[in-house]
Amino acid sequence: MNAFMVKLLFLAFAAWAGDDEAANPLFRELVEHGIEMAGAKQAVRLPAPSLPDGLDAKEQQQVIERLVSKKYTYDQFVRKSPVAPFLLEMNTQQETPGKAAPDAGRVQRVDLWFVAYGEMKTVNDRQLLSQLAGGNRSSHTRFEPLSDDELRKRDRSARDAEGFKENYTRIELPVLDKVQVSGIVHAVTTQSRRSAVAAALLDPALTDDAEYPARWQPIGRGESGEPELGKPRTYTGLAAYCRVCELQEPAGALWIECHLVFDEPHDWFNGANLLRSKLPLVVQDSVRNFRRTLAGAQ
Repeated sequence: MNAFMVKLLFLAFAAWAGDDEAANPLFRELVEHGIEMAGAKQAVRLPAPSLPDGLDAKEQQQVIERLVSKKYTYDQFVRKSPVAPFLLEMNTQQETPGKAAPDAGRVQRVDLWFVAYGEMKTVNDRQLLSQLAGGNRSSHTRFEPLSDDELRKRDRSARDAEGFKENYTRIELPVLDKVQVSGIVHAVTTQSRRSAVAAALLDPALTDDAEYPARWQPIGRGESGEPELGKPRTYTGLAAYCRVCELQEPAGALWIECHLVFDEPHDWFNGANLLRSKLPLVVQDSVRNFRRTLAGAQ
């Protein structure tokens, strides 16, 4: 292993193992320990950042080239344009075949990387990273932070300090207009002058919350043709983080990566892998909107 790879491995650890004030504890939990998923034999971890802090311009370029080389050149990938390429990978981590099996379904992981142009301060001030992590929000999407009273009832608190923001949010999230996932998401966003990370987890300790339990429901159509939710079923597997950092070159370039892992029960799409065909267009819209919003805020 050459010296550059040794340095990269060391920095990949150091980037998310910082001091107590700067570290994001939820991010560290997802990367170091992972989360339990229905049907999975062991906890599923999210990957450490591909581009850790501390690399110089040449080293950053080497990492990016290595990552995107199968599809794009470095110059194509860092092009300053809303429609520049992005890299999206979707992989099944574990699969339990057979509809009759209690935990039948897939554990899916989605990884996204792209470059946008703007100021780190804008990303932090406009909370763009959290918006990107939330994805496209339709009229049927609900994101409602729990009130102080609701937090106390659940023995939870939300810390808000300089460079650190924590919240618990009630969600109702449609997936391809075929399934709705609901529950309480715990999120922590931390930021510094040169990087920021937003991590989110469907809180497993609140799966059977009396008011907002973690559930998934099929979305059907009623007699009037309006969307109608089917029978709720327990849902426990959803976690993600998005991270942004400054590139040394080109000037004004930001590196953004998002990593998501989730349970996909067999009955979501009757075993068909719809997400693989539908997700790229959804992600394309999110990436372009992010780039345009960031550029328009200058």
